[in-house]
Amino acid sequence: MLKLRHLIYLVVAVLVIFSANGAAALTYEGTIGGGSGGAVGTSSLDAPSGLTATVQGTGQIDLSWNVVTGADGYKVYRDGELVVTQSGTTHTNTSGLSAGTTYAYKVKAYNNLVESSFSAEVTARTNDAAATGGGGGGGEGGGGGGGGSTTTITTTTTTSTLSVEAKKVDANNDNKIDVLDFNTLIVNWGTTGGADFNQDGTVDVFDFNLLMINWSV
Repeated sequence: MLKLRHLIYLVVAVLVIFSANGAAALTYEGTIGGGSGGAVGTSSLDAPSGLTATVQGTGQIDLSWNVVTGADGYKVYRDGELVVTQSGTTHTNTSGLSAGTTYAYKVKAYNNLVESSFSAEVTARTNDAAATGGGGGGGEGGGGGGGGSTTTITTTTTTSTLSVEAKKVDANNDNKIDVLDFNTLIVNWGTTGGADFNQDGTVDVFDFNLLMINWSV
């Protein structure tokens, strides 16, 4: 009976030792096998740095920032709302922008398990809408911005090839001395304006003489 009891104790002890070693082995394997994955899952990503916002007119803001090591992509936020999730480090924001409005941007980096904290915030203000008339232009520009419409004004600059003297008789400012300038002279003959090229107070033969001297220059 005593030997049987000892045998039972021995079997129990072996089972306990085996169980302990097996658990240790399993724990060890779990630590080693999951070590690499665990490191990725618990490691932090740096917040994106170098965020800049460049205004491109009334309805576009270009963003760029530095690459974050270990990131799979980036999340761009405007005024606290997610705008886009992407892999690149530049973004052109055109959707939902209004003229003459200030917007605040922040960016997060992320990978398959973690997200970084936000980058430093930058703000940018879109250009005001171009005025469409006189003294009320500012008000119209503001109203246009609120409705999402914009007005584009294209200015063409022509370089004059006329001499200083010839410019004086270019009555219609078309960079040519021709019949149109002569017509202006005749229409204003005897008056004090419009074609008083020599600025003597009267449109007369002296102005006609200047026009002829510079004709077709």
